[in-house]
Amino acid sequence: MILVTGGAGFLGRRILAALQKRGRPVRVLLRRREQARVVEPYAPEIAYADTRDADALNRAFEDVQQLIHLVAIIRERGGATFRAVNVEGARNVYSAAAVTGVRRSVFVSVIGAAPRSADPYFASRWGGEEAARASGVPTTVLRFSSLFGEGDEFFNVIAALVRLGPVVPIPGSGKSKFQPFDVRDAAEACVRALDDPSLAGRTIEAGGPDIYAYRDIVDVVVQAMGKRRLKVSVPMFLMTPTVAAMSLAMRSPPVTTGMLRALRMNNAAKPGVVEREFHFKPRPLRGNIDYVHKVTYLDALRIMLGSMPRHIRNH
Repeated sequence: MILVTGGAGFLGRRILAALQKRGRPVRVLLRRREQARVVEPYAPEIAYADTRDADALNRAFEDVQQLIHLVAIIRERGGATFRAVNVEGARNVYSAAAVTGVRRSVFVSVIGAAPRSADPYFASRWGGEEAARASGVPTTVLRFSSLFGEGDEFFNVIAALVRLGPVVPIPGSGKSKFQPFDVRDAAEACVRALDDPSLAGRTIEAGGPDIYAYRDIVDVVVQAMGKRRLKVSVPMFLMTPTVAAMSLAMRSPPVTTGMLRALRMNNAAKPGVVEREFHFKPRPLRGNIDYVHKVTYLDALRIMLGSMPRHIRNH
């Protein structure tokens, strides 16, 4: 039995589909019962637990031999802090996995996770990785670059900016590097890593076939939407207070101060990692983001006001 935490999420649903295609027995860990409708098409077993509830986690791990851990947050809300979810939640999951005898796991993280990161999000992702490594469960840590696919957040927010045009703001120089990774390929990498014991104990950074500067990603989205837009660089010292105010005023702002800081960092792995480690060729960004056409002008306004439309985010 494979337990997938965060299976109702953007990447989680693709992992469930990949496991279903292989006919693998799966149990998905959900926090809320209303999330069940999202995973029903994949017909897994369902266990309900918060990753901070140790007793419920132990019950969820009954008869589980393998684990794919996805649960993490990119925005803090109330008690759901980076520390509580990304670090302590991971520690609880892996404690339960160790106690119940899980033999193999994949921990999904992000490029940029580091122990002394000035950004609390990236520091927390490192803390979660360390909890997995310290558990004694043979684990592969997969760090991905920005994921794209229908229902993503990163590219749909850019699409909203493009739709609102005619000017698209570029935070800072826009030269930070990204290696967009198709979410279906990320899911495939997770499943293959789970099944390859030679990858246990390793940390692998992976992305798609092409590396782009952020401002070039905007160009790809503009072209995919059939628009013409003027890109204007906005200094970080002007963007930062605006984004900070949005974070205070909105429950789910389209951009947070942490995300803004991340745009200053390179978010790319080495080329050829997917082919070498997982033995398949990942899809390129160009030609695979037609879904950005779904973002209407009204959708774009809602996104900028901190309300991602359900038909765009789709979960």
